[in-house]
Amino acid sequence: MNVLMLGSGSIAGFHARALRDLGHTLHAVVGRRAAQAAEFAAATGFARHGVDLQAALDDPAVDVAVITTPSDMHRAHAAAAVRRGLPTLLEIPAATSLLDAQAIQQAAQAAGVPLMVAHTRRFQPAMQRMRAMVADGSLRVHHLAQRYGFIRRANVNWVGYERSWTDNLIWHHGGHAMDAWMWVVGATEVEVSARLGPPHHHLGIPMDIAIALETPDGVVGSITLSYNTHQPLDDALFIGEEDTVLANYATGTLTGSKGVIFDAKMTEVVPHDVITAQDREFFAAVRQQRDPSPTIADVMPSLRALQTVQDAYDAARGAA
Repeated sequence: MNVLMLGSGSIAGFHARALRDLGHTLHAVVGRRAAQAAEFAAATGFARHGVDLQAALDDPAVDVAVITTPSDMHRAHAAAAVRRGLPTLLEIPAATSLLDAQAIQQAAQAAGVPLMVAHTRRFQPAMQRMRAMVADGSLRVHHLAQRYGFIRRANVNWVGYERSWTDNLIWHHGGHAMDAWMWVVGATEVEVSARLGPPHHHLGIPMDIAIALETPDGVVGSITLSYNTHQPLDDALFIGEEDTVLANYATGTLTGSKGVIFDAKMTEVVPHDVITAQDREFFAAVRQQRDPSPTIADVMPSLRALQTVQDAYDAARGAA
């Protein structure tokens, strides 16, 4: 298929590598800055590049769109792509508000085209193994404590690329974490309460978040998020009836009370095999004319929970 990429940042490069490996054609990339788009196209192998989004969307040769633009642009770009009739792979976060996510969902439904949200963590082997253990009843979870964080005190991403926009701990990395927490235990709704640190003096966003959660069937737990931690964190402790399992998502290992249960031997921050598996699912769904997994409807429960976190932050800021 001929791929139109919207966005030319670091995650776009990961997708470009996966798409090449899957045998698709890197047809065109559109960026916000002409020089960056040209440099990205030369480095990744896109045949065309530019800054004119509408012209790229109007190209009849384009088969699908992959959106990797800054988070706050996702609503406008996803809506434009699906209105053009393009099956769309939308990078996380789907949006930076529940209202925007719902608007994207409605646009995709009205256009009748598939839209998949890139919740890459659902394709991590250790996370998939944990979900299977919970689903088949081999681990009945009472308590799930999850941590996710790293240093991000400037607009520089994990590969050292300086961004022209500010990341969002609530919706981006909080989106990864909330969906992971709920997906692994099979929860489609959750009660949420949250406490958030003050906005950063330069970035203007909360840098530390503590979230308490409870599912209708009584699983309790927490999500700790931080852009302030000098020691990167990406793990979860599953306290279950049969065992207690520490899932280190960064390395892909699951360790129970008697030792290692599973080891995916992950060594990359964004593993190529995981991105490739995710993108393969999107293209397979397009070919088979079925919904990809996950759709925006599939991740809507976690987006509703994140809106509660956003509302708590807004209320605290209003009171201040």
